[in-house]
Amino acid sequence: RIRWREGASPALAEGVELIGGEFINADTVHVCCGPEASCRLLMHSGVGDANDTQWKRLRIAHRVHNPSVGQGYHDHPTVTSSFFSWTRPTKREQALPSYQAVTFTRDVQLSLVAHSGYAFKSHLGPFLPFLFRPLVPVLSAMLGVLLPGWSRNREPFTFGSVFVTASRPRHRASLHLNSTNPAQPLKVVTCGLHAEEEAALVDGLELAARVEHRMFQ
Repeated sequence: RIRWREGASPALAEGVELIGGEFINADTVHVCCGPEASCRLLMHSGVGDANDTQWKRLRIAHRVHNPSVGQGYHDHPTVTSSFFSWTRPTKREQALPSYQAVTFTRDVQLSLVAHSGYAFKSHLGPFLPFLFRPLVPVLSAMLGVLLPGWSRNREPFTFGSVFVTASRPRHRASLHLNSTNPAQPLKVVTCGLHAEEEAALVDGLELAARVEHRMFQ
């Protein structure tokens, strides 16, 4: 948090205090920790709306009145469309078993991440929880029994996901302290997605479905 010079009016920073208790003296403090962490640092330092009840609730001394801190926050909502096909991978997919493609429209970004069956053993494992990773060879062996023609060089399927992200977010949220622990993320209070964002994501999913259909024609 920012440490303030005692008795100074208006408030004047004299340095920063680290989580471990170490103090770094500084004539000037620049806050550049990203949108969420910057708000968190400022709020834990007593900077924000003086009328907010969080100061009294958490017993944090309010130092600087700035009602803009924690307001107007937004992120990029993302929805996912996953696919799985028994289509045998092409020669290009055999040479490049995992690949990613990104494209944009006016309102959304589409990120395609696809894996052919040739990447099943080497690429699926790292995405699984640690306890389930030893099951990948077992599952591969089971598929070898269940599927005729299954072998290390002929795994006849493709799987992946298309991530649809709103590139022009219109919703707004506010950030609030959860506790006096500076390492705990802020609470995000939002009224939900804007109607135009929802429409853009629906259009993006329809486009993703067309992309997936085109892949397996």
